[in-house]
Amino acid sequence: LMGMMADSKIPLMTTWNAADRIPYNQDNFFGRPDTWGMRYANILIQQADLVVAIGARLSLQQTGFNYSQFVPHGKIVHIYSDSSEFDKGLSNVVLQIEGNADYYLEKIIGSSKEHSLSWTNWSDFCSHVKNKLPLSEGCNEAVEGYWNPYEFYSELSGLLESGEPPCLVCVVDAIAHEVGGIHHGQEMNGRSHPVDHLVTGVESRAPRCNEERVVPRIEQ
Repeated sequence: LMGMMADSKIPLMTTWNAADRIPYNQDNFFGRPDTWGMRYANILIQQADLVVAIGARLSLQQTGFNYSQFVPHGKIVHIYSDSSEFDKGLSNVVLQIEGNADYYLEKIIGSSKEHSLSWTNWSDFCSHVKNKLPLSEGCNEAVEGYWNPYEFYSELSGLLESGEPPCLVCVVDAIAHEVGGIHHGQEMNGRSHPVDHLVTGVESRAPRCNEERVVPRIEQ
């Protein structure tokens, strides 16, 4: 299924709980929209004319605590295993399906390929926005003796390359939700494999551009 998602070229996003379903550096992956998600992902999902939410609850945090303004210019198809999650007050939901996420994801990708659907224009726009909004912006600067937490998690994601032994990253900082990336074959909590490496998290509050950085620099 991961191979099908990559080959489909359909622009994809995930929730935080599904972050290890798609490698973060995959060409058609455009982040995790959420209160603590990537900025470009939140902007893109609000520009979409159709969002197919598969296996996502579309909870308050996933919709920015504002159901009435979620995907304001588009329609939503919601596929989830529990129908009790459907009635949230989202006025632009046009179809609700109770069922298995993997089953419908495979069907949708297969149908897209069968009918030779193209997503080039939307995908190009997504890439443009993503490139314009880096995960660590220039205004996020660390004071002397401290490490910018955005840069810390970006560097950590780069060190944990695809094919590395299973590892466990203990995250205690909301910034990791915005910046952290999962490579192919890695899992967020090592639930299926013995853990060979343990990377402990660092705790900080999450100040913005006009606040001081408070994460001390950590050497290996």
